[in-house]
This record gives sequence, structure tokens and C-alpha cells, in this order.
Amino acid sequence: MSSSIDYREILRFQFHLRRLRNPRYSLRAFARDCKISPSRISEVFNQHNHLSIGSGLKIAEYLLWGMATRK
Repeated sequence: MSSSIDYREILRFQFHLRRLRNPRYSLRAFARDCKISPSRISEVFNQHNHLSIGSGLKIAEYLLWGMATRK
């Protein structure tokens, strides 16, 4: 039996962490930080659309880079 984490869970977790730090942090702000449209991130969260591998890697890079520059 293999266990895997859906990339949506990782995105939701990152969004949740940012909301904990700033309760006013919005999905629109998260989309901006991920460099994709708010409608696209909403579709991904609601499983109406998927991210390509390339898009997923770019988002991971943006999120990790953003976390590395904040201290």
C-alpha cells in the first residue's frame, strides 16, 4: 500500500499557514504569490482543473522562494 499526498493538499496547507500568520490573507493574495489567476487556483482547489507538472514546479519554486526570503 502506497501513501501519497495530493499536490492540492500541499497548496491548501500553504494557504492555511499563510492565513494563520495573517487572517486577512485571501485566496486572491495566494494566487498572486503563486503567479496564477485567482480563478485558476480556485478551480484547482475545487478539483475542477489540474496543474501541469511545469506549473506545479513553478508554484513550488515561488512558494519556497517566498518562504526563504521571509524571516
